[in-house]
Amino acid sequence: MAVAADRNPWMKSPGAEGKEASLLQNYQPNSGKEMVNQGNAIAHQEDGQNVLYVDSHVAFEKQPFCGINDDNIYTFWDGGDIRRGGYPVPNASEAGDRLDSYLVNDGEGGTLEF
Repeated sequence: MAVAADRNPWMKSPGAEGKEASLLQNYQPNSGKEMVNQGNAIAHQEDGQNVLYVDSHVAFEKQPFCGINDDNIYTFWDGGDIRRGGYPVPNASEAGDRLDSYLVNDGEGGTLEF
């Protein structure tokens, strides 16, 4: 199960605006590399993302549906195609079940204070 990764491309972050919901609505995971890349992290020019898994290994994944059962790690499972999922809304959407890796950003990229 994925527990951390590069920033969610569908959510606003300090480096980029979140992608439009219409892109996710039209996202077809079986439509080839160009379409798959639209769901990948912006930090790697949509080529993929570094993903930390619960067993502590990290891998560079070339597609966002790299969670359990091909779950899309950047969207929540909405009962439809698990590789697409639902558009993430901060503080409003949540994981579909206990196997849903739904990775979100830390808001606007605030700093940690100790």
